[in-house]
Amino acid sequence: MQKTFRFCRRIIYAFSVYNYPYKTLSILWVSICLMMFFLFIIGCGKKETTAPTQILGVYSKDSLAVRHILDANGLSSVVVGGTVSRRDQINQDRIGELNVQKMGITVIPPEIGQLTGLHTLYLDSNAITALPAEIGNCVALTVITASNNNLTALPAAIGKLTALKILSLSHNSIASLPSELGAVQVLTTLKLDFNSLSTLPSSIGALKLMQVAYLNNNGLTALPSEITQCTLLKGGILTVAYNKLCSLPEVITLWMTNNTELNWQSTQQCP
Repeated sequence: MQKTFRFCRRIIYAFSVYNYPYKTLSILWVSICLMMFFLFIIGCGKKETTAPTQILGVYSKDSLAVRHILDANGLSSVVVGGTVSRRDQINQDRIGELNVQKMGITVIPPEIGQLTGLHTLYLDSNAITALPAEIGNCVALTVITASNNNLTALPAAIGKLTALKILSLSHNSIASLPSELGAVQVLTTLKLDFNSLSTLPSSIGALKLMQVAYLNNNGLTALPSEITQCTLLKGGILTVAYNKLCSLPEVITLWMTNNTELNWQSTQQCP
């Protein structure tokens, strides 16, 4: 920079010593050019430390949705894409994974429906009492885990999540399931153990790709005959212990002989 400055001084000196026509005008012109040159160099040397959207105070809809979740629960940070992020750091254009496990969350606001690119949602070990209907707009979801909460039901909009493969809702207080669950036909894993279910919808028979179904520790008095259409459970996992099942469909009984839960009958609380 010093060499450049000395070079510029020599140029100005040359114009001032030699009697060039219009000497004063030339010196002024050179000075302006040099000033513009220095401003350009200084500008190029600066590093942009703040995202343009932050400078303007504009955030993506995904970032705003996550901020709504934090604000609704009085939180200041969250795990986004496997990285802990403070509220003011959240400015991703598209959020694919959201982890709010063990954060004392009590409510999921409807703004979660704006996360249309979300594929994995971890809500375990909180105090959530309900999932909003707007969760049905998160059509890219493949995994939802919300075990150890205070859920009592699922919204009918769960049927819109046609890409969902894993639904884990163990240790809640769910008393019934919407028939729309049958529309989630790519579901492979359903964990509903330790809830308050007394019946299952017949639409469960549409879950033909289901390989794992944890139904133990509920209040089930019967299984719908349609569950026999979930033939992959034969070689998979089906748990029904600690319910009120006095009998099972014959096909299911045969499946249970090859299942890990061989003593399911002895655990039933039949009248």
